[in-house]
Amino acid sequence: MVYCGCCGGPYSLRGQGRFACSNHADTKSCSNGHSITRDKLEARVLMVCAIA
Repeated sequence: MVYCGCCGGPYSLRGQGRFACSNHADTKSCSNGHSITRDKLEARVLMVCAIA
């Protein structure tokens, strides 16, 4: 699972291969309007796994 650094809510796939804060997208209860592509997110996870 991926969580928002601002509100702690879950990140979910929001279309066009991008993940974003569900609280921001659904209820605007979070100010985090940033998103990340699936490719970039997967690359970051694999990079951390390689270091550990």
